[in-house]
Amino acid sequence: MEQKNRKNKLAAKRDIFVIWIHVKPYVAKYLLRNYRLYEPGWDALVDISKDKELSTFVDNSLIKPCRWRDTMIKPKEGRSRIAIEISKDKFYRYGWALTATDENRLNSILENRCKNIAKIFLSTQYMWSGNLSKCIKLLYKTFGWTEDDWDIENIRKIWNRDRVMPKKEIFNLIYQEKTRFVLDKLAENRQITEQGKNAYESNIL
Repeated sequence: MEQKNRKNKLAAKRDIFVIWIHVKPYVAKYLLRNYRLYEPGWDALVDISKDKELSTFVDNSLIKPCRWRDTMIKPKEGRSRIAIEISKDKFYRYGWALTATDENRLNSILENRCKNIAKIFLSTQYMWSGNLSKCIKLLYKTFGWTEDDWDIENIRKIWNRDRVMPKKEIFNLIYQEKTRFVLDKLAENRQITEQGKNAYESNIL
């Protein structure tokens, strides 16, 4: 029975084809939180196939190392290594690596996503507390980042340079979410019907 179980476990393993990229620690955490694949023996494996922007970029950038026309990228100190799964067909047909230029471009896309998350989150939180340090701590807590992943002074610079949401827009978003929460509770307690809730929700848009 034990031998049979071992065979079943071995049979359950599948071939995985990947490209490796080097990213900043906060980007690595973003990728693992949003796209992580849990496979035996893999600690940092992600599947971006359902993300059209990322998957299209990677698919169009795949190369075989022997055909590189760009210099090979040298990982910077403090970078994290992430494996991106690709199909077997793409691996053999197009390649299993990115040029230095394309890896830097992919990093820029991912870093900008994280920066946008930070700017939108901090803009919303700051409206209520007015204390940027507290807002950054909430950012770390909510998205699983630490100061080791993303330096607090770097986040302050991003905030001071480009606040993306004006106060009026933030207020409207908060009003809508709070009102939806209240309507959900009223419907849950049978104080209003589902039909009524839908009608009330149309008034807050």
